[in-house]
Amino acid sequence: MKPMDGLLVLDFTQFMSGPLCTMILSDLGAEVIKFERPPVGDTSRFSPPGKMGASSYYISLNRGKKSVLLNLNDEGQKTAFLEIVKRADILVENFKPGTMEKFGVGYDALKEINPRLVYAAISGYGQTGPLRQKGALDLVIQAVSGLMSITGELNGEPLKSGTSFSDAASGLFATIGILAALRKVQETGQGDYIDISMLDSTFALLENAIARYCLTEIVPKPLGNRHPSAAPFQAFETKNGKVFVCSISDENWQSLAKGINRPDLAADPRFRTMLLRQQNVDALGAAIQDELKSWTAEDLMAAMDKAGIVNGQINTIDKVVTHPQILARNMLMNVSYPGAEPMKTAALPIKMRSLPEESDSYCAGLGEDTLDVMVNYGGLGKAEAENMYRDIFAAVDKVVSERAIK
Repeated sequence: MKPMDGLLVLDFTQFMSGPLCTMILSDLGAEVIKFERPPVGDTSRFSPPGKMGASSYYISLNRGKKSVLLNLNDEGQKTAFLEIVKRADILVENFKPGTMEKFGVGYDALKEINPRLVYAAISGYGQTGPLRQKGALDLVIQAVSGLMSITGELNGEPLKSGTSFSDAASGLFATIGILAALRKVQETGQGDYIDISMLDSTFALLENAIARYCLTEIVPKPLGNRHPSAAPFQAFETKNGKVFVCSISDENWQSLAKGINRPDLAADPRFRTMLLRQQNVDALGAAIQDELKSWTAEDLMAAMDKAGIVNGQINTIDKVVTHPQILARNMLMNVSYPGAEPMKTAALPIKMRSLPEESDSYCAGLGEDTLDVMVNYGGLGKAEAENMYRDIFAAVDKVVSERAIK
C-alpha cells in the first residue's frame, strides 16, 4: 500500500511546475487524471528529443497519470467533469489567475459541490499583487527573482541555473501545501485553496543571499563555484577531472591542509581564520591548486575522505546515470509509452520503508483514458461518450500523426 492510495487528483497542468507536483502525488499512490484540451493537449508531448512518438521531456514529468480529453466549453463534457469533481480530493492547475473561473470551475464554484476539495493553483507571480496577470516561464522567474544575478562568475553575465529551478521549486512547494491541506481535511472536513507563486518559491530558496542583504545592505554578487562565507570551498583541477572540496571551519581547514601534505598553508597568517581565508580567497585557491595539479581525482577524494573533508567529483550526466550510488538507490526507472520503447527517467527520490520501489511505470497517450473516465467517473453512458468524442478522437489522431516525434 502506498501513502496516498485512494486519493483522486484532477490535473490541469502543463510544462513542468504542475506536472512535477502531480507526478509526485502519483508516485506516492494517488490516482491522477490529467485533463488535456483537444486536439493538441499538453504541448510538451511534442517536445524533442524523443523517439517513436514519445517525448523524453513529457515522459519524465507525466508517468503514472491517466489522460482525458476535456473541452470545458462543451456543456456535456463540463457536466461530466463536475460529476468527477464530486469524488475528487485534489485539483492542481497552473494557468494564469482567473482562467479556471472563466470556465466556471474555479475554487469557489467547485467547493460548493465538494467542500473537501484541496485546490492548488500555481502561477508565475501568485493570485495577488501588481504582476498577478503577467505571464511567466522558468527563466523569466530566475531573472526577476534575482537568482540569475548571483549565478555565474564575478564580472560575468548573469546566468540561469542548469535546470528549471523555479519550476521545480514551485512544484515542490505546491506538493508540500497539498499535503498540509489534506491534514486539515482530516481534522475539519474542509478543503482549502493553495496559492503558489513561482516568484515566491524562488525567492524563498535564495535564503543566504536575502538574509545577507537585509543585514548588511551589500548587494550579493555571483561567486562562481565559491561559497559566500567559507573557504576553501570550491572545485580544484586534478590530472583527470575537477573535485569539489569544502572546508567549513577552522579545524576542518587544518585537517584539509594536512590531508594534501601542505600543513604550511594552515600556518600561513593569511589563512588562519575563516574570515582571513575569505579575504584572501584567491591566493588560497591558487596555493591549493598548485599542489593538486599533480594529483588524480581518486587520490584527492581518498585523502579528503580520510581527513574528514566533504568532497566530490564534478560528474557529467553520462557519469551520473551509471554512478554506483545512483544505481544502488534505484534512481532510474523505465517508463513505457504507447507504441514506443521504454525510456529511462529519474525515479522518485522519496524512500520510505512502507513505499515499494518501482523500476517500471507507464505514461498514457493523449486521451487514452477518456472513455473509461467519462463513463465510470463522469456518469456518461458508453454510447453517449463514444458519440461525444468520435470527432474529437479523429482530430487528436491527426495532430499526433503530424506532430509526434518520429
